[in-house]
Amino acid sequence: MKNELFGAEYLDINFNYPVEYIEFVKNPQTITKTSWWLIGETKGFFKTSFEVTNYEQKSTKLLIPFAKSDQSNILACFDLEHRVWLTSCERNDITNADWETRFYYKDFNSWLEDVLNGEVF
Repeated sequence: MKNELFGAEYLDINFNYPVEYIEFVKNPQTITKTSWWLIGETKGFFKTSFEVTNYEQKSTKLLIPFAKSDQSNILACFDLEHRVWLTSCERNDITNADWETRFYYKDFNSWLEDVLNGEVF
């Protein structure tokens, strides 16, 4: 897998990355001033994150991880509708998640705005 920034495209899950993410990946410099980084920049990390989130932690919602915060050890993940969900890397908070009441960002740009404003770290 040459470009892991789009790792989900190599899986049989019928997922296309949102246009906002695709555009952001072309010039991700703004995120470097935060604790967040794109997991596809580290070889093998997308596959590991995807498998842990969906198979080991048994998420009942398919989640496609795309970013991680070193400060809070949280993954940002897309669902199939391109909403952004946050999940802990330290504890399993998704096996029995109540997705109807759990907080999410409506899209990538909403998440990115909060990251750049220091609202989520």
